[in-house]
Amino acid sequence: MSITAPAKKVLSYPWDKSNSTIEKAWVDDVTAKCNAIVAAEAGFLTADEAGRGIMADDYLDATTVARVVDAKAITAASIADATITVTQLANNAVETAIIKNANVTQAKIAPSALDATVVKVGATANTLGAIPVEHYIAVTDGSTVQTAQTLNATYGKITITDVHFIKGGSTGGATDAVQLCTDSGGTTAVTSSLALNSVAAGGIVRTTSITNGTFAAGAVFYVKRTHTTDCSGTMVIRGFLAA
Repeated sequence: MSITAPAKKVLSYPWDKSNSTIEKAWVDDVTAKCNAIVAAEAGFLTADEAGRGIMADDYLDATTVARVVDAKAITAASIADATITVTQLANNAVETAIIKNANVTQAKIAPSALDATVVKVGATANTLGAIPVEHYIAVTDGSTVQTAQTLNATYGKITITDVHFIKGGSTGGATDAVQLCTDSGGTTAVTSSLALNSVAAGGIVRTTSITNGTFAAGAVFYVKRTHTTDCSGTMVIRGFLAA
């Protein structure tokens, strides 16, 4: 007895409907992935709005950035001045920064930012010297002790090295005089009494002695005035920030 094999069935595309649907979905998926790979070749993500727009808004989230940009991932970077605005650099936005000494120039520092608070305090050994500071006190005409000036509570400690008075107003009379003191009663003198007799406006009288010449931070200068005709002018106190 002979057995005849059944005739071989030849399948023709698209085969049956269910397989055709699956096959097409698979082909479409592979095609899309291939297209994405080809599209992302060098130069496709260009440095413009269109190129950057290809990347999803949430692609570079905080976790991704923290993982990719580690402590040594960026070895050198340059940011244009116009890129960083005042709004972007809000208070405490930059907590720690290192600025090269060469980048801090005189032109970049506002004049109002440099005042006597950064003047070098004269050290005990005084090997570098000390930059002098001056206090200008407007002295009005009168016959009482004038509360002249209160020193800065933090940086005000000063050792006085020179005091002179620039006469203002009219010419001083026979007993007109001024004297720098440490108390409101005018009993503890810092300088000798500066006689203003016959000293015209613009004239300068310098003290001949200085005692009790160190003022602590927060201390007050007082000016004892002896009045006959006119004892107004400007008291100039020169010294250095004491250690």
